[in-house]
Amino acid sequence: MLTLLSIALLLLANPFEAAAQSHTWNVRKQPADLVNGSPVVFQVTARERLTSLEGSWLEHQISFRFGQRCNCWYAIAGVGLDIKPAEYPLELAGNTVKGGKVQFSQPERINEGTYPSTTITVAPQYVEPPKETLPRIEEEQVIKKKVFSESSPEPFWHGRFRAPSVAKVTGVFGSARVYNGIKRSQTKGLISAFPPALRFMQPTREEWFWRAVFTLKGTA
Repeated sequence: MLTLLSIALLLLANPFEAAAQSHTWNVRKQPADLVNGSPVVFQVTARERLTSLEGSWLEHQISFRFGQRCNCWYAIAGVGLDIKPAEYPLELAGNTVKGGKVQFSQPERINEGTYPSTTITVAPQYVEPPKETLPRIEEEQVIKKKVFSESSPEPFWHGRFRAPSVAKVTGVFGSARVYNGIKRSQTKGLISAFPPALRFMQPTREEWFWRAVFTLKGTA
């Protein structure tokens, strides 16, 4: 989640483009051109004053928060790396201060992104996990998917984004690894290797101390 939030904070600091308007609805996004793997920040101004706003896009629910600075509703979303180029409808539904309900829909175009790949030829035993470890791999994949699918209703970060630490980047987002001619994986976060006994700074100004080499991975 760290990577996604970090990118979103940077995007919020830039001018929004590609505004789509329908009467008094105004939907803007940054970046303007989306590709598979893109993070995106939506800003919405509805035709009436709202008490809440929810969205649905790419078969995922999006929770909007109201921003005093922009006087609009904003949300962070992401495009999966496996999403094919096409137009996908952004569905919005809100509750008004008068107790009514409003809805709005507009298509959002997604194009195909270009990502680096690495081709490696190795002995099969180095890329085929033992059968006895497959249940554990599947179990941990379920846990990881659940963790990355959850979001707090309130932001925990404050202030400008700061890199958690200086570390060697071992994998960039979207990069693919091809082993023996077969695409085995595609990195869904920025992977960095940190040294032992690292002081790790979080956006909440808390500090963590680590006593072993580990990787920090965030998913958009």
